[in-house]
Amino acid sequence: MRTRSGKIVIIETKGDHLANEETLAKLHLGRAWQAQAGPGYRYFLVFQDKDISMTGAYPMSEFLKILAEL
Repeated sequence: MRTRSGKIVIIETKGDHLANEETLAKLHLGRAWQAQAGPGYRYFLVFQDKDISMTGAYPMSEFLKILAEL
């Protein structure tokens, strides 16, 4: 999605039951993409309620607050 400020945001949503090692690998890949893409791009891994306490992965309620500020 594109925010009003022009940032491109990639949002990967996951059910809470899908938090596993493969999900962590996807998170690392998404964060690497964000780093290479530059400051106008963001990647977020969003769970319904689960907080896996890793940068770039958020429960939906927290992500919506972050998105509102982009």
